Amino acid sequence: MTDINPQTFVVIDGLDECPDAGRKSVLTFINAITSAKTVFKVFVTGRRQADIARALDHQRVLQVATDSQGTTDDINLLVRQRTASLMSTQSLLIKSNVLFDHVVSTLIRKADGM
Repeated sequence: MTDINPQTFVVIDGLDECPDAGRKSVLTFINAITSAKTVFKVFVTGRRQADIARALDHQRVLQVATDSQGTTDDINLLVRQRTASLMSTQSLLIKSNVLFDHVVSTLIRKADGM
């Protein structure tokens, strides 16, 4: 007979976007389940914030940091390709390169690394 080791995966996306009061509750929850039993596997995404890092540093939580510049570069490329594609099909009419650059930079800035 095979020994069955059940596991529960908890995925929390965008923890940095959670309001401070809610974030504390989520971090308390993570603390409780990671110290409870080994059946829980926790995966949390979000920008590195001091309170999140402090809370997760005390747990057995693997932290992976991303480079925000790399994300901005990816968003820049995606926005430029998509807007150029829309312009080529005339779904988006921008005749000025200056205006095009302004639209792209505004979209990138408003994306805020997301």
